[in-house]
Amino acid sequence: MKKAAHKILVLTALIFSAHCGLQVRSDPSSTTSLGNPQIENPSNPSDPSDPVEIKYTVGGKAIGIPAGEEVILEVAGGAQHTISVNGDFTLPEEYLSGDDYDVTLISTVIHSCGHTYDCTLENGQGTIVDHDVTDLVIKCVKRCH
Repeated sequence: MKKAAHKILVLTALIFSAHCGLQVRSDPSSTTSLGNPQIENPSNPSDPSDPVEIKYTVGGKAIGIPAGEEVILEVAGGAQHTISVNGDFTLPEEYLSGDDYDVTLISTVIHSCGHTYDCTLENGQGTIVDHDVTDLVIKCVKRCH
């Protein structure tokens, strides 16, 4: 009786797959004569019901951070990240298109070697639109005394 039920299941799967454009393959390790049918979607073999979500990042460029010093960025939600080198940076958070991002500069003044630097962050808020954000700018400028 078990083989008969298996054959009905296989036949149902074949009819369904032909109607929906799916492929049925047989598992050669099965002990039944019809194998162990597995339905696959040829356009997305991993999982047709799970669309791939593209994730994007937020980053930019740091300019003028004094050697040996650092600034701290805070992402909405509380995560803090230290930037201690001038040049390009990317924050580790990932976003989907349509998500808002909000990054603030925690350390706006740096005292280094007897000098004071004022630091600002440009473009710290926005909405992700189908690409990584790369236009955050951290600028640290030495005050004139």
